[in-house]
Amino acid sequence: MDLLFARQAETGATLFIITHDAGLAARCGRVIEMRDGAIISDSARA
Repeated sequence: MDLLFARQAETGATLFIITHDAGLAARCGRVIEMRDGAIISDSARA
């Protein structure tokens, strides 16, 4: 994961991750939470 985040930072590309790991999600700039196929939360971090 560190390599993916480093490459994303170098290139400015979008990195799309699907996870159940809250610690990994906390490293992301935007987190969208879903439940039963519906978006229940959409938060962006600076």
